[in-house]
Amino acid sequence: MFIMRLAILDSGYSVSMCWISKVLSLRGGESYRFSGSNRLAQVGWFVGNSEGRCETCDDQTLPIKQVHPVGQKKPNNWGLYDMSGNVPEWTFDGYGDYPGPSVTDPQGSPSEHRVIRGGGWYFDGESARVAHRQGFVPTVAGDITGFRIVRNAD
Repeated sequence: MFIMRLAILDSGYSVSMCWISKVLSLRGGESYRFSGSNRLAQVGWFVGNSEGRCETCDDQTLPIKQVHPVGQKKPNNWGLYDMSGNVPEWTFDGYGDYPGPSVTDPQGSPSEHRVIRGGGWYFDGESARVAHRQGFVPTVAGDITGFRIVRNAD
């Protein structure tokens, strides 16, 4: 609903679900393991550093893992924040084996599972690698995966 209203207000907005744009954005024009660095802690939140304090718990000193506001870590070379870690993003691609060892813009297999990329606050650091992908069923509701809204530059 939010996206539809946003599109009505300004037709330049859309949901980025394209694999190639996600990987290019992740890489930021470089060949880092993570988006903007070879050290994940510099650019992203993951299970190893996403600890906060539980404000709704009886004991408010209890540590919890959590999502963090965007922009608290270093951006990649294109100025994009949180492309590795924090919240993984859906792509439109079906999850499955690639058709060969070297592919350009693979759409994945026809599958009920869709690819997510980028790792997240509740994943280990390896899942935040630029090349890493996981398959999830898009009909499962939850609060651990997101998507990126983009706006055309013109």
